Amino acid sequence: MNKNKELILTHKEFAGTIIERLQNKIKECEEKVKQSQNRYKKAATLGKMMGLNEVIEEMEEFMRQLETWYE
Repeated sequence: MNKNKELILTHKEFAGTIIERLQNKIKECEEKVKQSQNRYKKAATLGKMMGLNEVIEEMEEFMRQLETWYE
């Protein structure tokens, strides 16, 4: 396997780990929203979840771009 492909696979693995951690954070936020009675805390938590989803989308796009780097 050439060096570039190894490096790209390492990046993909790292990005996958980040996505998994972000998804776990979203699950934690979902629980906070369910448990919270305060609408301001709910709104803040929902905003955080939206930001986390945006980061996941960016990471997924990065991973798609990595695929093309060694084709």
